[in-house]
Amino acid sequence: MKYLKTLVSASTLALSSFAIQASEINVGGVVWDPNWTDGGMPASEMDFIGRHSFTQWYSTTSDAVGSLGSATTAATLGEVLAAGGGGGGGGASTGYYLSGAGEFYQLNNPSNDVVVDSVTGGNAGSFCPGCELTYAFGGIELFDDLTFDVSNAWARIYVDFNNDFSVPVTTGNAATMTAASLNGNIWLDLAFTSFEFLSLAPGGGIGSGFVAATFDIIGGLAAANFDPQQMSYNGSAFFGTDFQNINLNSRFSGGGNGSVLANTIPEPGILFLFGAGLVGLGVMRKKAA
Repeated sequence: MKYLKTLVSASTLALSSFAIQASEINVGGVVWDPNWTDGGMPASEMDFIGRHSFTQWYSTTSDAVGSLGSATTAATLGEVLAAGGGGGGGGASTGYYLSGAGEFYQLNNPSNDVVVDSVTGGNAGSFCPGCELTYAFGGIELFDDLTFDVSNAWARIYVDFNNDFSVPVTTGNAATMTAASLNGNIWLDLAFTSFEFLSLAPGGGIGSGFVAATFDIIGGLAAANFDPQQMSYNGSAFFGTDFQNINLNSRFSGGGNGSVLANTIPEPGILFLFGAGLVGLGVMRKKAA
């Protein structure tokens, strides 16, 4: 009887402790609740919903992994369109590559937002207290028929406590801001599995469009917290004053925003401790027998 009481008490404690710990995950300073729901009708099936602002550009340079040097040689939209970026071609490469950089301002609960460009990072109650969560991508090759080759493409999310990134990236800050987007620890390392246009602005070709992408999660501080290790992305950005007014002299997009979606699990360490607790209870039972 004494053993039974001990077993029940220990089991209850283990389960309640696990429930408390599992309600919030903190990886590298980034905090989120895997039990959060977005309140939609129907609610999203994903428990990791990150919203972001970003800038993108085209260049004849294909950025190597973790580098955005192409920002200093960004082409005008007119140059890219003249090379076949307006669509209607036969699928040959335009010779241009898409790159970009951005920062997350929301992760799940909107009440935990951060102020993008804050020099102090998120506040104490945000998803990134004292830090910024930035991302960068590059190496996406554009073809005449408005398809993309992602065989050399890459994307990374970084967590950084030196809050120096700012949206948008412009001709004036191209070198410093792109470098700042790559600072800190790699929070997620991503490999593109798809990238495509969903829609385009009338007459603007690539000047304004909605895109979708999918990734495999291949590394980073938080990689083990995702199951399956996949992420989807959607975003939109325009080269001009708005979606309907494209500026052929633009080198950088404005008004970029989008979201990433994925499913997460509690921290592996917590799961291990919980499992170890159950094993311990099993050992206790054997001894009692």
